[in-house]
Amino acid sequence: MIKEFISYETAVLARKKGFNERCVGIFYNDDPKVHFMRYIGGSGTEFESLPWRRQEGLSADYILAPLRSSLNQWLTDKYNITVYVIEDVVYGHKSDYGDSHYYIKNRHEILRPENDFMSDADAMDAGLREALNLI
Repeated sequence: MIKEFISYETAVLARKKGFNERCVGIFYNDDPKVHFMRYIGGSGTEFESLPWRRQEGLSADYILAPLRSSLNQWLTDKYNITVYVIEDVVYGHKSDYGDSHYYIKNRHEILRPENDFMSDADAMDAGLREALNLI
């Protein structure tokens, strides 16, 4: 599941662009590793759960870490911008060099940068950063 979270750099940009949806993951103190929020109940019995949180109530040291799909859905719902990742496959086999590309569908046009990525996750993260820079 850790691989499904956006990168720290993308999270910083998403925060600057107003992303404030509920998440279970956070980044802490510029650490690029995703941490999960835990809640310890204070009514005599302590328990741990993973609550969904927004940025409100978190100190400035914390940045929300959404899943790539959550950030993409937020971009679609709020700005009508969607990132798609396409994997180029030749004769049914993926080659050893960058075969993943991202496309950004923006209201009236489709943007396709000329970059190749080694993984779909890298392509999606780059596409999300590019989409965030459009707003």
